[in-house]
Amino acid sequence: MKHPTTKTKRGIFLLSSTFGAVLLGLLAWAATDGGVAPYRFPLVPEEGRAEAAVEFYRARVEALPGSALDKAELAASYFSLGRRGDPRWFERAEVEARESLRLLPVSNLAAELVLAELDQARHRFEESLARAERILRQDPDHEGALALSLESRLALGRTAEALRDADRLVQAAPSRGAFALRALAQEQAGRAEAALADFRRAYAAEDLGDLEGAAWLRALWGRFHLRRGELRAARGLLRESLRLRPESALSLGLMGELEAKRGRWREADRYFSEAYRVSGLPLYLAARAKARRALDDRAGAEALWERAEASLRASLAAGEFGHRRELAELLLERGRDRELPEALSLARQEWKLRRDPQTASVLVQAYARTLAASWAKPGPASGLSAAVSY
Repeated sequence: MKHPTTKTKRGIFLLSSTFGAVLLGLLAWAATDGGVAPYRFPLVPEEGRAEAAVEFYRARVEALPGSALDKAELAASYFSLGRRGDPRWFERAEVEARESLRLLPVSNLAAELVLAELDQARHRFEESLARAERILRQDPDHEGALALSLESRLALGRTAEALRDADRLVQAAPSRGAFALRALAQEQAGRAEAALADFRRAYAAEDLGDLEGAAWLRALWGRFHLRRGELRAARGLLRESLRLRPESALSLGLMGELEAKRGRWREADRYFSEAYRVSGLPLYLAARAKARRALDDRAGAEALWERAEASLRASLAAGEFGHRRELAELLLERGRDRELPEALSLARQEWKLRRDPQTASVLVQAYARTLAASWAKPGPASGLSAAVSY
């Protein structure tokens, strides 16, 4: 019997590897056609994992108060909790990260990364980008810094630079997260087909574990289809996202938007209510107000707008986590002409910090509404001069 030579074995291995890769790609394509993207692995419960990490590193810091690395890990754990909507965790994260850097001011990339993430959460995109670039000078393939650099450039409207970062990230770590972030850059660049291809690559690269990341991918992918009016595909992806993480505020809010587009305002209100319950973010109160108005509940809408406005103004007054764009959107949606100058001012301020398509849309709406209100009034167009002075 003639045995295969080493060369023959290598050829068989390469052929089988290529076939396997093609098959995986075809399976991913088939599974995502129509926007389903089912999670292909067992569901491993993750409840309490972030809290457990906090407790673990708290104990480490108490035992070793001079450990800069443990303080950096504790800061990262606090930041993870803060992303759920409570800014108090961000404040704790900053304290620990700065203390970590005091103890170890050089080569402390973990603490630098937390501060860069905090800058981004506070819409200080230039500062976040500068910190990310400092990390990348020390470690050019640092995944966290590349991701932050990409996201900050997208927020600043520097799409071509973001695409370059995205390619670097995919080369450094061809993972679900890397492909998903590149899909966002492709989407902002207007490359819909390339974005869809990267979402499919992200799905094909998915592995066991990290249900939060799996839900995040499907939420972003669903939002992509939602923005394009492809509601059936969006619904399938968002439903799968919520199956994986039933309390994902992002997915709940997007399901609310989907139901609103279908004219199912009562269902939209229910999803927005759930999104607010799990996150405490005032933007979902404002979304509920829009739904209540569509249901002819003007009093309910006004009450919700007032609650959302109070929360946003308190956040702005604190100077840390306020979102000018969300307040501008609220004032525009409520439709009071006397509030248009403030809405325009807020949108212009946010545009200086965040030059993404969503901020541009709010700014254009603010200009258009201010101009329309000015022309509708008899006499000098005071609002017009304010609008065109920018």
